[in-house]
Amino acid sequence: MLETLLQYFPSFKDVDLTIMLSDNPVYDIGSYPAVNFIHYPKTRYDFNYLAQYFDTLVFGEGAIIDDRFFDNNDSYKGELGTILIKLSERFIAWEKQIFCIGLSSIKKFSNTNYINKLSLLIEKADYFSVRDINSFNSLVNQCNCSNKKINIISDIVMANKNIKFFDKKNIKVSSIGIVWIPYEENIASLKEILFSLRAKYKIHLIPFYGYCNFDISKYEQIILELNIDNVVIEKLASNMSELVDIFEKIDFLIAMRYHAVLIGNLLQIPTLPICYSSHPHYNNKMSFLTQLFSYSELISIFDLDTDNIDKYIGSVLKKFNDYKFENIDLVSDAQRKIKNIVLKIVK
Repeated sequence: MLETLLQYFPSFKDVDLTIMLSDNPVYDIGSYPAVNFIHYPKTRYDFNYLAQYFDTLVFGEGAIIDDRFFDNNDSYKGELGTILIKLSERFIAWEKQIFCIGLSSIKKFSNTNYINKLSLLIEKADYFSVRDINSFNSLVNQCNCSNKKINIISDIVMANKNIKFFDKKNIKVSSIGIVWIPYEENIASLKEILFSLRAKYKIHLIPFYGYCNFDISKYEQIILELNIDNVVIEKLASNMSELVDIFEKIDFLIAMRYHAVLIGNLLQIPTLPICYSSHPHYNNKMSFLTQLFSYSELISIFDLDTDNIDKYIGSVLKKFNDYKFENIDLVSDAQRKIKNIVLKIVK
């Protein structure tokens, strides 16, 4: 998401651009251009300083609109749902610009104070958009704001300039990529899938979450416990080009992570999406993807029958080969919209 957004800024020499990152000690900023980096706010006073110093605030995509932790004492230090509100409040007070691009929302809010503050943000923002119709409906039905203030745009990643279009029609599946959310509650299902597919396919376990090497360490632990061959753990991609190279190795994708499903479909790889249903953000955004790419049905991780994983694969392949992709149009439209939004930011 960050890589894509930066591709559309015309010249970093003409814009004093600062990126706010979480305190990840191993995060590699070496691939980015000459932009500034700061950590999330440490005190409540930091919000005022940031609003006083900067001219424009940009929240660039993600599952951010969330009130579950808003009243927690320390949530302002690193919880994005809270930071969105607290930082925007101060930018509004200083009459500064705010651009919220392609956010997504939980389905149901419970905190009235959060709803009121979010409604004010939507009304006062210079631009506010969500990336799916489900998030749009959640906001329109619960916030005290005009629905004309909320735009719907394509996911920012659709506008990435390194997206390719693979020809994956009528193929024989010999290699399968798996992108999982390897929390404890999901590990048993992954083990069953690996054990079921190990003899027929070469399996590529693809990490998406790099904090503290989480995905890779879990994948290594699972393979060690199962003691199976024919499974490769791919490296953690640091940019879209590296991720495309990894996805090019596979004929079929089984994915729990939202952006893995999105990118797999954009690259025209037959994809079986598995929804991490216990996470409140996943239902909105994952169901939207299965509306956008309608050849496969969304399966909840809790409804997944791992004994019939081959049947799921066969069903996706059958519908995939008859599906008409319009990815070039999707990407072109996304690129045009992001370009126009960035031009408004830097004007």
